[in-house]
Amino acid sequence: MIRLADNLYSWNTFNEAKGINFNGFLIVCKDTAVIVDPPPHTTDDQLFLEKKLALKPSLAIVTNKDHTRNVQWWVDRYQIPLAMHENESIDSGVEVSMKLKDGEVVAGKCKILSLPGKTPGEIGILFEDDGGTLILGDALIGDPLGGLRFVPKEKIKDYDQLLKSVQSLRTINFERLLTGDGEPLLYRAKATVLKFLDGLS
Repeated sequence: MIRLADNLYSWNTFNEAKGINFNGFLIVCKDTAVIVDPPPHTTDDQLFLEKKLALKPSLAIVTNKDHTRNVQWWVDRYQIPLAMHENESIDSGVEVSMKLKDGEVVAGKCKILSLPGKTPGEIGILFEDDGGTLILGDALIGDPLGGLRFVPKEKIKDYDQLLKSVQSLRTINFERLLTGDGEPLLYRAKATVLKFLDGLS
């Protein structure tokens, strides 16, 4: 696992077909942790969590139905609930035991942001420690390096709604942007987001 900021870690796997990284995130909240959009991990990642950080996750979150990835392993390993937005549905057989709402705060520090468009229940997560970090699933992709884009248009259920959702990011303060696909923006990320949004009009 890679430390990105205070109480925030990441790991990834490279998707050859798409040519980008699939990213998972670990958010440390006091004496527990939240797992977000977990791709396959290594034994070293697991040992880092259990031995170095001495933590056990209490919750797994997927930002949309396409990001279940390796979440079942985490749910089974640690016997934790899986959370997803109340407007999202999964047809992969993974059981969702917790439905999230816009504005809800989970694990004391993770604010849920409803960002429908790519799918009806797409969410972001705002983690305010250390200057603020915004975690997105597929609302935006961290590609090319240092930039942003949308997923291919044919994968977007409601493009107009997605445009409205991402414009709402103007009102949120954050230093870093972490995306489920692509590369992170670790410094002055909001300026990059605003530049992208300005280019849409």
